[in-house]
Amino acid sequence: MGEPAPRYLRGIRHRRKYRPFHPDRLTHQRTRPGFAGASQGVRAMQPKFMPWVDLLPEVGDPIRNERNKLAAKLASAEELEKQAAALRAGVREGRAALLDRIMKQWTLHDIEQAATAAADRGQPFPPGFVKDGELREALRALDGAPSPLEVLQAFHAGRVIRQHNLFSTATEEEQRATLHRVFDWWNYGAVPLLTRLEG
Repeated sequence: MGEPAPRYLRGIRHRRKYRPFHPDRLTHQRTRPGFAGASQGVRAMQPKFMPWVDLLPEVGDPIRNERNKLAAKLASAEELEKQAAALRAGVREGRAALLDRIMKQWTLHDIEQAATAAADRGQPFPPGFVKDGELREALRALDGAPSPLEVLQAFHAGRVIRQHNLFSTATEEEQRATLHRVFDWWNYGAVPLLTRLEG
């Protein structure tokens, strides 16, 4: 009783904020004076989905309309993904509150024994499944049915790749350890996700 909860019980609370990449950063084209506003207006009107269709020679409205229908479906899918993300955030908050109640009534040893008894029926999986501590905690924080983004974030949070020059400066032992982490992330993070999504 009163023992601090490991990170996998608290969940991954700190998310790295990634800046979006824009292809315009790769070019240094100059805009003729007087046309900056017009070009920006045209660019804002272009759909994000297959924008190059508008630049096809003599492209007609039937092609554009079909593209626009697909773009509308994509926008609907993105909106549903945002709603799903909000629901998952609520689940994470509720999970944290529930774990607080559990931690007040059972010890960490009790919880670990229950996880071991559950085996592959749910998370968190038994600690012996993954040898690396950081990756184990990142994967065990994926309680329930994680999203693809959360599984990818576990790859980063678990520091699966820890050397910049894995094949040139890493020792054979470091390479072997990296390979084991990749396999563990795949087996206990990616494979369950793919199995669930493929139904």
